[in-house]
Amino acid sequence: MNAKFRLFYFLTLIISSSIVAQDLIKIKNGSFEDITASETDNMIVHNVANNWKSGNYFRGESPVTIHTPDQVMFGVVNEAYDGDVFVSMVTRMNETWEGISQEFSEASKKDQKYTMTMTLAKSVKMFSAMSNVINIDENEFSNGNAKSVVVNVWMDREYCDQRPNKHGQLIWTSPPIDHNEWKDYTFQFIPNNNHKWIFIEVYFADAEEEGAQAYFGHALIDYISDIEEVK
Repeated sequence: MNAKFRLFYFLTLIISSSIVAQDLIKIKNGSFEDITASETDNMIVHNVANNWKSGNYFRGESPVTIHTPDQVMFGVVNEAYDGDVFVSMVTRMNETWEGISQEFSEASKKDQKYTMTMTLAKSVKMFSAMSNVINIDENEFSNGNAKSVVVNVWMDREYCDQRPNKHGQLIWTSPPIDHNEWKDYTFQFIPNNNHKWIFIEVYFADAEEEGAQAYFGHALIDYISDIEEVK
C-alpha cells in the first residue's frame, strides 16, 4: 500500500466515522444497567442510574424506582427486557407523577427528523405510596390494581426539575400501557429547536377527558435506544 493510498484510506475512515457519529444522538445507559450513581450519591438529588436523573418532580414524593433481580420492590415481579435492571414510574391520586431525564452530549438538530425506540410494560400488580394521604387504604398504599398510564417524551433546550419549560416540546405520547409483556415502541419526531435534554414521564391516560381525576398508575421502562436521524 503506497503512501498516497494509505493517506486516502485513513482520511476516508475519519470522514466515515464522523458521518456515523453525526447520525446518532447517543443515549447513555439506555437499559439502566449501570446503577453506580444511585448506590453512591445522596438520594435527595434523585439519581436513578448512571447518566439519568428522576428530577425533583414533586418534593416530598419518592423518586423513580430501580428494579434488579435481587431487589423486589412494590410487588413488581417482572424480569428485565434487556440485561438485569429496569425502572418503574408511577402516577398518584394526589396529582403527582414521576419522570426521568438525561442531557445529550450534542444537541438535536432543529427540523431534522429522528427515530427512537423504547420498551414498555405494565406490572400485573404494583403498590405505590404517596405523601399527604387523604382517605386512602391502611398503610397508605394503593390496592395494587393500578390503572394504565401513558408515557410522554419531551425534549428541551435546558434542564427543568419538574416539567419542561417554555422551550419544551412534547415529541411523543404512547398509547395507554396495558400489557404485562415487554413491547417495543418506535416513533419519529422533528425537534422544533436544538434541544439538549430528554424527559420521559408517566402521565394520566384520561387527563384530557371531562371530569378526569388523578389515580394510581404505573409503567415499567427498559431499553431506551439511541436517537437516529431519518434520511
